[in-house]
Amino acid sequence: QIRLGTPNAWKLWVNGALAFEREEYHRSTQLDQYSVTVQLKPGVNVLAFKICQNEQTQDWAQKYQFQLRVCDATGVGVLPGPVVVRNGVSQKTALNKGGAE
Repeated sequence: QIRLGTPNAWKLWVNGALAFEREEYHRSTQLDQYSVTVQLKPGVNVLAFKICQNEQTQDWAQKYQFQLRVCDATGVGVLPGPVVVRNGVSQKTALNKGGAE
């Protein structure tokens, strides 16, 4: 499963295929707000996640935030090997710094 929370509209692709999308804006957010069941293949899997806002221009409407985790059906985290975040820092290093940016 991919579990995530965001107040923004979002799309999630797994290995190039759109897995789920939600076009709602300015909602509250919480841990595991959304849960998407996906099938990961052995070896390397590519996850792409996009969040966006609508055309509102107020300061409060310009905030972007999200949290995302890969886990099994019971919510236990699944990290079988090295994970790289977009800026090229390994997940282990990012977690030691307090989270990926």
